[in-house]
Amino acid sequence: MAGFGCPPRFQAGTTETIGGADVEIIQGEGQGKHAVTLGANGSYMLEFLRLNEPFSMRASMKEYSSESKDNPGFDTPSTPMHFYLTKSE
Repeated sequence: MAGFGCPPRFQAGTTETIGGADVEIIQGEGQGKHAVTLGANGSYMLEFLRLNEPFSMRASMKEYSSESKDNPGFDTPSTPMHFYLTKSE
């Protein structure tokens, strides 16, 4: 297993970063791992995922839409996955 960091940002609309959003791996490598975005810059980190192993992630936060993404597997540590959440009406 490789150490794996993933520090992208969450954005509401286009530029506002969101702290306190939930990020979780919902399928595949690392299923069940969970992180919460930081308030200062919306970043998060999930560690110790195997490289080149596929997985699916979901980002969500109360009062915002959620977004899920599939990834075929990172080939380098610290490859970001960005999520774009919009305020629910």
